[in-house]
Amino acid sequence: MSDPQSWGFLRRFLVGKHPGRTLMRIVVLIIAVVAFYKWVAFPVRASGDSMIPTIQDRQVVLAWRMNRFSPALKRGDLVVINYAGERQLLLKRILGLPGERFAMRNGAIFINGEIIPEPYVQFQAGDWNRAEILLEADEYFFCGDNRSMGLANHYATTVKRDRIMGKVKR
Repeated sequence: MSDPQSWGFLRRFLVGKHPGRTLMRIVVLIIAVVAFYKWVAFPVRASGDSMIPTIQDRQVVLAWRMNRFSPALKRGDLVVINYAGERQLLLKRILGLPGERFAMRNGAIFINGEIIPEPYVQFQAGDWNRAEILLEADEYFFCGDNRSMGLANHYATTVKRDRIMGKVKR
């Protein structure tokens, strides 16, 4: 490798014939990646078993950032919630929408007194019970898909719209 020609080949292989252009491409690429993750989407790693079987523990998914131009959230959407600062993000499913009456009885979800189908739930436990609540105008109810775990082991509660950071498309 002490041959000057081999160093020239290596240099040309790494930076091309025009190092200035290569450097500019690298800078533009870095700026584009940073902008994408700051304003468009961000990766989230699932932690725990609460979303099984939809999302596995330690699986990484891409969440699209929510802003005022984002489409309205729907029941069944997977969302990333800023639960306790950006260090603790939750990946959960929206079950209850603003203005609805929400309840859980023997593992079944009731919206405005009617049971709703949940095709994404494969493991159902009958001990999931929660008294009926009325969701406020900007409030959502969220929970994980793995209902075989007890309700006490889940984050299953309400969240304001401004705490929802992103939406995961599956």
